[in-house]
Amino acid sequence: MKHRRIRAVVAALISVAILASCSSEEELPEPERAVHSVNSSLPEVEVEQLSLPFAFQELPAFTLPFEDIPRSADGILFGLHEVGGVLEFSAVSTDGEVLWTTERPASCSGFTLSAIGETPIAVLTDVESTDDALAQVTASAYDLRTGELQWGPVPVAGAWQGPGTVFAEAAPASAMGETGQRQVLDPASGEPVETDGHVIGEFDGTILSQSDAGGEATITAEGEQEWEVPLAELGADDAGSADSVVKPLPGQSRPPGFVLLGSDDSSEAALVDLSNGEVISPRATSASWDPAAEMLIFTEPGTLGGYTSEGPAWNRELAEGLRIAASGGVLTYLRSDTAVQVINAVTGEDAVGYDPEATNYAIPSLVTADGAAVFNLEDLTLIGTHEGP
Repeated sequence: MKHRRIRAVVAALISVAILASCSSEEELPEPERAVHSVNSSLPEVEVEQLSLPFAFQELPAFTLPFEDIPRSADGILFGLHEVGGVLEFSAVSTDGEVLWTTERPASCSGFTLSAIGETPIAVLTDVESTDDALAQVTASAYDLRTGELQWGPVPVAGAWQGPGTVFAEAAPASAMGETGQRQVLDPASGEPVETDGHVIGEFDGTILSQSDAGGEATITAEGEQEWEVPLAELGADDAGSADSVVKPLPGQSRPPGFVLLGSDDSSEAALVDLSNGEVISPRATSASWDPAAEMLIFTEPGTLGGYTSEGPAWNRELAEGLRIAASGGVLTYLRSDTAVQVINAVTGEDAVGYDPEATNYAIPSLVTADGAAVFNLEDLTLIGTHEGP
């Protein structure tokens, strides 16, 4: 089976959806929405070298201007932090240079990364007053490398919901924790995309939705990749129920070219190849893509596996509770509440990742496609792979 090559994305996030509001219920400082090209260096920071994996020792370290693990594409990190009552979004290169910034209201923290062809983009929300609404939420896309506006602002249904370019109306007051109608935008144009069923998410130009036509729940992919798979084939619980809508497993980063789909209340998910809908694992608990090894690494209860474009590569036993923290540079870092393990992503064998004299281990939260890493130390810290500017 041949996989299309897709840039490494974090995420974030996997990999990971944050329901963020975007409203103007109170007076807040007015943000500077214009994009500013910065091209300045991040502040360097001293890091205890012995605690770092061998691969990141003696490399430049920088403090990142983000409040949470950033998202990544094409060697660029993107995230936000609060400054004077507004949110400042920043694009940062992995050699420690701030590329560009823009601001949004404090309530508009929802954002995602996607792509227009080979151009990675950041999609941000905003809020503006209109003749018909006091607070119309909008979305705009920016070239991740330069900050150049690609499309927008375009009106959207409500706050960013994710995954990808998915937005949702606010839930009725009687439906706490739920959302209203979901809307998905084409990342290439910003135009709304009509789907036959419930929108699951947008992943690098591929839009997944669930429908129940003919009495059988089906997952449909449209856009960059097109296929259709019965929900039952994904191994999801209660596959025939319209209420068991699958979505990315919370708390996991999505490996590029693949997606974890699981029900709300399950710690396991189907690991699905986005190119054709093939289920790599019906019981995955975490997954990561190593671009250096060109290998998908994933965990299941009690096992760890490696997968390439040719199919399964290796499989081994795994101690209970270990999950993948990050993978890159042919090494995969796993952790539990009590243990850390490093394995060779190509062979699946144990690897020596840290100095034997280390008394504590700094574990990467993100390894970028070009080999830099983000560590959650006292501050979010970037270990670059090149000398800083």
